[in-house]
Amino acid sequence: GCHSDDMLPRMRECAEAINSAGAASFLQIHHGGNAAKKKFTGRAPLAPSEIHNRQRTSELPRAMTEEEILMIVRAFAEAAGRAREAGFTGIELHGANTYLFQQFYSPYSNKRNDRWSSVPFENRSRFACEIVKAVRREVGRDYVISYRISPEEDDPDGYSVKDSIELLKVLIPQGIDIVQIVFVSAEEIM
Repeated sequence: GCHSDDMLPRMRECAEAINSAGAASFLQIHHGGNAAKKKFTGRAPLAPSEIHNRQRTSELPRAMTEEEILMIVRAFAEAAGRAREAGFTGIELHGANTYLFQQFYSPYSNKRNDRWSSVPFENRSRFACEIVKAVRREVGRDYVISYRISPEEDDPDGYSVKDSIELLKVLIPQGIDIVQIVFVSAEEIM
């Protein structure tokens, strides 16, 4: 974890162990959204909308309030700052594998009717953009930020590779240095 300053000593040990072996150390930061489990967090999962995941294996999440969304944006920035302070080479924002970033971007899982909705594109990309901007402000221009993305959702209500390209066209200028494209299954590659 990296959600508390109490975690800095262990984070430093981890970063130092990786860096001392000559590798680049990246801390992946994510929020599960509707994939989170109450048994681990002690509360109902938070997500853009009260929508189960496609496989219906998730608990029914509670739709986030505007205040909670802004708190999550700040929490990502603070976590990235801790990663830098701990000595990690960079961070990776996990925007793939149906976690919270993807849930906000997806018309399937985002049924909101406010400025965080899945339409129009400006709203659809807002969650990821606000986090990238906040993280970049926190860590400075010289710190490496990677963004992990699932390129498409194989569902009529999902998003396409073209949609992902449009998202990256907006995110990269906000301060993304590396993009990692992740396919969920071998069938998606074919």
